Amino acid sequence: MLQDLKEMEKDTIELKSSFSDMDGIGRTMAGFSTKKGGKIYIGVDDNGCPIGVRCNKNIKDSLITLSRTVSPSAIISTNLIDHDLKKGLHIVCIKVEKGQGIYSYKKVPYQRREGVNHPLNPEEVFEIQKNIKKVYFDDLPATCQERPALITDIDENKVKHFLQFVKGVTNQKVELKRFLQNNNLIHNGSGVQVKNSAIMIFGKNVSNFIPQNKISLCEFPSTDITEKFSKTELEGDLIDLHQRAILEIEKRMKVYSIVRDYQRIDIPEYPSEAIREIITNAIVHRDYFDDTEIFIKIFKDRIEILNPASFPFENYTWEEIEKSGISKRRNPTVADFFEKYTLMEKEGRGISRIKSTLQSHGLPKPIIEVGQKTFKIIIYNSGNYAVSSLKSPYNRIIDAKNLNERQTKFLQYAQKNKTGNISRAEYVTITSTIAKTASRDLDDLVKRGFLKRFGFKRATRYNIIWEG
Repeated sequence: MLQDLKEMEKDTIELKSSFSDMDGIGRTMAGFSTKKGGKIYIGVDDNGCPIGVRCNKNIKDSLITLSRTVSPSAIISTNLIDHDLKKGLHIVCIKVEKGQGIYSYKKVPYQRREGVNHPLNPEEVFEIQKNIKKVYFDDLPATCQERPALITDIDENKVKHFLQFVKGVTNQKVELKRFLQNNNLIHNGSGVQVKNSAIMIFGKNVSNFIPQNKISLCEFPSTDITEKFSKTELEGDLIDLHQRAILEIEKRMKVYSIVRDYQRIDIPEYPSEAIREIITNAIVHRDYFDDTEIFIKIFKDRIEILNPASFPFENYTWEEIEKSGISKRRNPTVADFFEKYTLMEKEGRGISRIKSTLQSHGLPKPIIEVGQKTFKIIIYNSGNYAVSSLKSPYNRIIDAKNLNERQTKFLQYAQKNKTGNISRAEYVTITSTIAKTASRDLDDLVKRGFLKRFGFKRATRYNIIWEG
């Protein structure tokens, strides 16, 4: 047990030469309980040298009483280590367990920091409570500089859409106050001030009350950040923000098309399910106490999503959450509504679904970078369609069943000879038809996506991409 003295981790070890400073021991009990627990050694000097101390039943009882003076009560256990039995001296080790929340001694909250029992001011108390989720952003009353958010700030049409989507209720008058009360969206139950979650999901002007509720999307023409880029700012309620962010990414995604066995196969650059999951996680699990928006950067070879999300969260590191698969929600009310809209699931398998989706599409695993206040996920494309992507469940296959005999004959000929591109005259020769009919057939194949037209007038040619 005295091995701890050699390591001397100041955040988890406190040395006392005697019991003369019981208030100091009480402060340390509170500081350890708030942080990550620790051990108090009595009968050890400041240099870590054991000198011993007498400890009788009255002192042990005093330590128990002292632990109960801490609010809430500190959980301790006391062990005696023999030092000089002839003189009746021991080393007393008081083990203080890590608690849940903030612990105070004589009405002053403390947290252990770099070997010091640091008294906490109100701002620090709030920050700790936020991080251990004694306070949820979406559960707080919504306000702006001018006034609190009221029931009149809720969009009735959004509530109607929700009821229609979730419960199939149509053409029914909505009693807003009752709806908000039933869904725990009103602050203090029966008042008129609504919570952040009500504004985030159903608000008329979300940015008035939660200006950080937005997404910045930047598209770069290369694999690096450049001065030339296009930027799109997205704002609105979370459901609308979710759908628009996905749409903006998918608009910028490439789709590779090849023809195989008289089928056109469209291979998206990224699987849409992975994109949806990433955006859902970013919106639902971001830290809205942070006034920074979500950033999406689209490069030629990858997409990066940077999210305000600090760790450890509820005393869990990201590594512990990822390894255990445990679900920790920063915004539980928002998450509940996303579940009701069937935009996410309860079991907390978002990251594992992203990984498996990318793998099934033939893409590498995502890169996850966790900073002190940020969470970044990076997904890479293949640079072109890959052979493994042909088997992706996210491909779109267009059959050539309704092609006429001439078009089918041409595709058979082109596949057999691995024809790269042809002219209209060559099509006429292959299919034994006339020029006017050939033009009509070729235009139809272009429209269906089997061919791509390039060149002008007599120089016009038609390109076809075959597998392999």
